[in-house]
Amino acid sequence: MKRQQSQPNKKKTCKPKSKESKVLSGKMSKKKPKNITKAMVIKVISLKNAQHATQMNLLDFPDEILLKFQSFLNYRSMCQCVETCTKLNQVYGDPSLWADMPVKRGKIIRDGMKLFKDISRFSVIKHINLYSGPWFTTIKPGKLTEAIEYVCWRNENGTSLETLNLTDTNCSTKQLMSLLSSFTVENSMKRLNLTRNNLQRISPELLKKAICCVEDVNLSETWLTIKHLTALSSFGQNKKILKRIDLSDNELDEVAPELLTFCCFEDVNLSTTNLTTTQITTLFSSNLNTKIMKRIDLSDNRLEEVSPELLKEAICCFQDVNLSHCDLTLIQLTDLVSFIPTKNTLKKIDLSRNDLKRVCPELLKAAVCCIEDVNLSRNGLTSEQLTPFFSSIPTRNTLKRVDLSDNNLRKVSPQLLKEAIYCVEEANLSATNLATTQLGLYSPASQLKPS
Repeated sequence: MKRQQSQPNKKKTCKPKSKESKVLSGKMSKKKPKNITKAMVIKVISLKNAQHATQMNLLDFPDEILLKFQSFLNYRSMCQCVETCTKLNQVYGDPSLWADMPVKRGKIIRDGMKLFKDISRFSVIKHINLYSGPWFTTIKPGKLTEAIEYVCWRNENGTSLETLNLTDTNCSTKQLMSLLSSFTVENSMKRLNLTRNNLQRISPELLKKAICCVEDVNLSETWLTIKHLTALSSFGQNKKILKRIDLSDNELDEVAPELLTFCCFEDVNLSTTNLTTTQITTLFSSNLNTKIMKRIDLSDNRLEEVSPELLKEAICCFQDVNLSHCDLTLIQLTDLVSFIPTKNTLKKIDLSRNDLKRVCPELLKAAVCCIEDVNLSRNGLTSEQLTPFFSSIPTRNTLKRVDLSDNNLRKVSPQLLKEAIYCVEEANLSATNLATTQLGLYSPASQLKPS
């Protein structure tokens, strides 16, 4: 046998360990060498912290921190987090985190309302919107009934919604009666929109009882009858919650004037209701006595026969008034703009689509600059009126928003226009025939964003 030749042992070469690694591995002697510096100790501590940080994951954070993350997530991302694991389900499953989630028409058409009953985190959602604009997908009667039954179920359980929008849903009489019957003073919502739903066959007493339990109700274009309006007229005796009501696009001209006082409401919309002079006079006189109403919309009603004296007194008792397209006369407009500076109540006024071109420029300037929000669209304003108006804006701090659309501003000085527009927060100058030199006033450095 051949003697196996022993190969010489090769010495293993390895890199010398640094002092930091020896400290981490625990192989360094207990006696502290003299050459370990303070910087070296700090480096060792930072290495340990880095090793610990790499092992930490999302679930290691306390619940308080995870709840902070929620403010950066939309509801779709939150749904994905909840379905990830048990801990995130517990943290993000709190119903109060989902209360403001908007429930829209498409969601109900696709999934129905069953999951909102079955999943606990959806138990206190506040808003349901079944309106998706003029070009909407028709909601099937079964899905609509399911949504209304859900609202009734919430009312019965004492966890009412805050907002329900049923605009253009074409609810049947049976569905509407079921919904309105579920409203009580104890279980009521804040905003109910029934725009363009036919209420002709709804009992007047049921309608009155239901909407008295809502804070803000929209009955625009709902084909209300004289009986409905007569029943609604007794709000003054029974009103507990209702503050705002929209009756626009309903024919009210045959209603007795004393039934249209609405003195107990803060906000009333009577736009395009074909009101008579007697009705408007009664309405103004009643509000002068109570002074509860803060906002009124009378746009697209004819007011030219209302007493100028009564008109100016009544309008200056409101904080917000819409007189768009009301055919106001020169005498009415002159008295109104003369009286506005003597009162401090009016904050917003819409005088669009009224002929103001013959109103005294100085009176118009003094009135407009006393108000925060003014709409002078399509008023036929002249350069003689606009020049003193723009000159006075920089000297006053009251005016914040102005709409001058559809007026010819070409003859206004570019520099004067620039100084005035930069002094307001918001300005609408669309369709004002501005010249190139005037358009140069919009500097990129300006904070103003012209409409």
